[in-house]
Amino acid sequence: MYKTLPTVFLAVAGLVFLPHALADIDPRSADTDMYPGDVRYNPAIPTPADVLGFELGSEPVRHHQLVDYITTVASLSDRLTLEVIGYSHERRPILFVVATSAANHARLERIKTDHVTISEPTLAQPDLDTMPVISWLNYGVHGAESSGMDAALPFIYHLAAAEGDDIEELLAKSVILVTAIFNPDGHSKRVAWFDAYGSQRD
Repeated sequence: MYKTLPTVFLAVAGLVFLPHALADIDPRSADTDMYPGDVRYNPAIPTPADVLGFELGSEPVRHHQLVDYITTVASLSDRLTLEVIGYSHERRPILFVVATSAANHARLERIKTDHVTISEPTLAQPDLDTMPVISWLNYGVHGAESSGMDAALPFIYHLAAAEGDDIEELLAKSVILVTAIFNPDGHSKRVAWFDAYGSQRD
């Protein structure tokens, strides 16, 4: 136990001196490279900034803006399908995006059936070598997550617009489910609080 004390001390000391080392870094520039520099993007698919009219991170995204963006992108990409899976207590739509290759979209019902069959060992099992991996991401679960919903937008843009072998392989071998915001009412209250009490410092 005593042998670890110098390590702990150094760690604490590092925390004390770290702010001084970072004093010259503008935190507003931390997310300037939001998209990978080595990935090409389809120019026919608008970026979030193209639709929102401002760069992500410069101000909170409102729920209706998220709906407008995702609806626009889903209408332009054969990789995405969009469904409203319910409404919040304040009647805001909860959007559900399915992202995968066009070939997988064409056999989506079969993929669903095979996925359920895997959990029933008494049934004849599907060929797992041809079955895509299924991933589910929920954004904005808690109302106090300031950027939870905002983070869904660049991810959905990447799935829709990225070009190259890597994204093609990813979408061919997986089905990605995205709840773009799980708690739109809580998020909207948070944004309203920012509007009422926030200020801008140059």
